[in-house]
Amino acid sequence: MKRFILLASLMLITPLAFPKPLMQSSALSLTDLLALSKNNDWHAQALKERAQQQHAAASVSGSLPDPVVSIGINNVPLDSPNLHSEGMSQVRIGVTQQFGVGQSLHFDEQALAATAQSTETSLEVRAKQRELTISKLWLNLVSVNESKAKVNALIQALTQLKQSLMANYETGQISQSALVSVDLEISHYQNQLTQLDAQYAELLGQLAAWVGESAFQPLAIAYPQWDANQSDSESWSQAAQRLSNHPEMRAQQQLLKGARLAIDSARSKYSPKWALTAGYGYRADDPQGNSRSDLVSLGVSFSVPLYASSKQDKGVVAAQSKAAAQEFATQDTLQSLVGRYLSAKQRVQLQQRKVREFRERILPTAQQKVALAVNDFQAHAGTFQNLVDAQEQLLLSQINSLNATNQYFSALADLRYFETDKD
Repeated sequence: MKRFILLASLMLITPLAFPKPLMQSSALSLTDLLALSKNNDWHAQALKERAQQQHAAASVSGSLPDPVVSIGINNVPLDSPNLHSEGMSQVRIGVTQQFGVGQSLHFDEQALAATAQSTETSLEVRAKQRELTISKLWLNLVSVNESKAKVNALIQALTQLKQSLMANYETGQISQSALVSVDLEISHYQNQLTQLDAQYAELLGQLAAWVGESAFQPLAIAYPQWDANQSDSESWSQAAQRLSNHPEMRAQQQLLKGARLAIDSARSKYSPKWALTAGYGYRADDPQGNSRSDLVSLGVSFSVPLYASSKQDKGVVAAQSKAAAQEFATQDTLQSLVGRYLSAKQRVQLQQRKVREFRERILPTAQQKVALAVNDFQAHAGTFQNLVDAQEQLLLSQINSLNATNQYFSALADLRYFETDKD
């Protein structure tokens, strides 16, 4: 009986953790998956193509329309279709070139170029969002994997305990209810292990959406080596100034630049639209063989803005409203960025404190409680169920500690999203 108690004490006091297996060199790390995801992000590829299309459209919008060439025969008499009979008859070649309204072509080109630059910056935003999403999936995989190790260790410990109890049951030292209790606990934790396996498989499926089949290759599951480089406390204005260079803000600022250029383009439409026309008319010799002079014609045409109140005025108002809406969207983006950034900084500090509490106070207390339960059971002052309950509380504390660690790294991942080129 003493041998059994000593064995139970060793199993229940020892922290439930397996030594980490040696990872094969082919196992993929978080850094490897982030690199692979770049080539599997089809949305980013679409953004890249869209930016190229917008740059091309900007170049086209700033170009003058092609000149129009006309060729015809003018003033040919119906009764005698002969170029020699009438002095007004001529073969005419003309060309017409239209010009943009004011500087509208220039402003339209610059506005579309700003939109293209915003799309290119959206690629940086997408890269940050991709890194954040994959990092959080990876952290959840680490948390579930370590929880599986804890539960699996307890199942093995309970299985060994059951074998010891069977020997003592045959000698009449314990009752059958103790064996039933151990079987029930083993079944409970096996069910919990199955749920964790299902969670792990679901996370791999979500990861496959970013890295494809690489998600199902061997993974070097471990927490990343991130440092919580906490700077001094920042005010709202200080954080806003620092985050003004964040890709989300730069994308919005480029859209705002394009909207303001659209106002200039709308105002330029008050100017008339111009076109130049030039023509050359060839005339044949008269019936007596005398030479006739060829003709040259030049002309200028322009539009008259008679309906400015219903066209140009409304166009300017529409462009101003669009620019105002974009300015509000830019301010909203900055406000959201600062709020999320300061929240992430605070969560990192709080989760770091929580992890420290588990490591320094909660887990040692739970392990001490298990040791006391073993001592009480050995001294016949406590029941076997009290011993199992103490071990369950230790396991729950260990899993909660893992969750706290996962939340700490998740807050760090959020904080890394707000890093800018100035950091």
